[in-house]
Order: sequence, then C-alpha cells, then structure tokens
Amino acid sequence: MRFTIAGLAGGFATFISGTIIAIVMQPWVAPYFSGHIRKENEDGLLFPVLIAGYLVIGFALSYLAPKLGVKNMKQTQIVTLGLAIGLAIFLGDHLVTAGWSRLNAGAMAFSGVLDSLSVMVGFWVVSLVHRYKQNH
Repeated sequence: MRFTIAGLAGGFATFISGTIIAIVMQPWVAPYFSGHIRKENEDGLLFPVLIAGYLVIGFALSYLAPKLGVKNMKQTQIVTLGLAIGLAIFLGDHLVTAGWSRLNAGAMAFSGVLDSLSVMVGFWVVSLVHRYKQNH
C-alpha cells in the first residue's frame, strides 16, 4: 500500500512541479524551438498520456526509494539523489532527443536541467511517504 500511495504522490508531485517549471521556462526556451513545439490552441495536450508518463516516473521513484534506503538518509541526501535521478532522466533524454533531431542542443540541455527539478520534488515526496510512520 505504501508503494502505491508513494507512487501516486510522487507522480502527481512530479507532474505539478513539472507543469510549473514548463510555464516558467517557456519564455527562455520557446524561441529556440520555434516550429517544433506544439501550439496549445491547435494541437493541445494528450493529457492521459502525459499523466501516465509522470505516473511511470512516480512509481519508479517509489520502487527505488526504499531500495536506496531513504528512511536513513538526511533530507539533503534525498534532494541530491532526487536531482541526480532527475538529471539522468530528463537531461539525458533531452540530449538524446536533440541528438536525433534538429532541436537546439543547448536549449534542450537547459530545458532538461530545469525539468530534472520536477523529479527531485517527486523523489522528495516519495521519500516522505516511505519514511512516514517509520519515524513515529
């Protein structure tokens, strides 16, 4: 049950923080991706698929958290580990995407670093769920 609650909480925390990050970074990265970014009015979002992607991240984090021993980690270690996982997921993916496309690699790297912050938030939330009641 803890795995499921942590996975859902982590997935939604990653989605919410990722959405905030996307809104904030849009003015800086959008000019580099002109012609490649979907237009909200015309294309919209495939919302169920988007949520499913964030839930995959949340459940993966929920699986990893206890195996990495989050119950015995300091908060700074959890945040650092979450950031490392986020950089691996998003920075790696964004650079692979840039390498296989005509997207600007610098802008994709910047976007990947910012997007990695959402995984850091998700991992922190997952660790809170996994640590809850273990300290009480």
